[in-house]
Amino acid sequence: MKIVPVLASLACTAALTACSDSQTSSAPASSTVATATSLAAPTVTSTTAAPSTVTTTAAPAPAPASSAPADTATQPASGSLPVEPVGTAVTIAGEPATVCIMGDGFGTNVWAANTDTSCEFVNAVYGVLTDGLNATDDNLRAHLPGQISVTSPVTEQDYLLSCTQVDSRLIRCAGGQNAAVYIY
Repeated sequence: MKIVPVLASLACTAALTACSDSQTSSAPASSTVATATSLAAPTVTSTTAAPSTVTTTAAPAPAPASSAPADTATQPASGSLPVEPVGTAVTIAGEPATVCIMGDGFGTNVWAANTDTSCEFVNAVYGVLTDGLNATDDNLRAHLPGQISVTSPVTEQDYLLSCTQVDSRLIRCAGGQNAAVYIY
C-alpha cells in the first residue's frame, strides 16, 4: 500500500512539472519575441532620427554653413530645415539660430532666433504676425506683411523688420540691429 501513494504522488508531480515547464517556456518565449520585436523597430527609428538631427545641428552644420552661405541664403533646402526642441541650437539658411517656439499653428512648426535675437523678441514677433489670425485655419504665409514694427521686451525699443517668404516653407523677418527671426 505504500507503493501506490508514492507512485501517485510522483505521477502528479511529473504532470505538474511538465505543465509548469511548458507554460513557463512558452510564455517567456512569446514575451521575449514580442519584446525583441517591439524594441527593434523603435531603436532603429530613434537611431535614424538622432544622427540626422544631430548632424544638422551639431558639428557638421557649421561646415556647410561656411562652405555655402550664399547658396543657402538664396535657396535654403526646405527639406533640410531642422525640427528640434525649444532651446536647441540649429543652422537655418547657413546662419546659427536657436529654436524658440515649436509647433504652434498658423501653418508653422518652428520659430527661431539668430544669434543677435532673443527668444523673447521672437515671441513678440509671433504676437504681431499672428494677431487676428486663427491658429487652426490660417496659414501665416497667406497673411505675411512686408514690414512689421515690433517692440523688444528686452530693450523696450521698437524695431522695423522686413518679412519675406524665402521659399515655399521658410519665412525670414530681419531688421533692427542684425535681428533675424526664421519661421517655417
